[in-house]
Amino acid sequence: MTAEGILRERGLRVTPQRRAVLQYFLFNEGDHQTADGLWNHIQQAFPEIARGTVYKALHDLIDARLLEHIPAESGGDLYGLRLTPHHHFICDQCGHLYDLSPSYQPLLEAPNGDPIAVVREIDVLLRGVCRSCAQIH
Repeated sequence: MTAEGILRERGLRVTPQRRAVLQYFLFNEGDHQTADGLWNHIQQAFPEIARGTVYKALHDLIDARLLEHIPAESGGDLYGLRLTPHHHFICDQCGHLYDLSPSYQPLLEAPNGDPIAVVREIDVLLRGVCRSCAQIH
């Protein structure tokens, strides 16, 4: 599906800025960028785009649940595609962020097996040392 199609599907007005931000993440799936890093990439195609416009588009796409915001301890918050549920692992040494497959049940049950809730979303951020930094083979 195209960025334009996804925006329309979510009921968002298709603007060149929103399309450019979403297209970046669709073409670079699994990549996580800071807002400034994203702005630098988008400026190559749209030299006139303002930093604030990229921030506004990011927030619009987060509100539409197309992108996610991941707070980073370094202060350079990260943004990534959120079309499918997934969790994250961030390496304390190199700072690389990895997407992880979720492993949860969408229906929560009481110990007796009675359903008690339907889970809409779980945000998990694991921290540690990646295998490369830990030199695990």
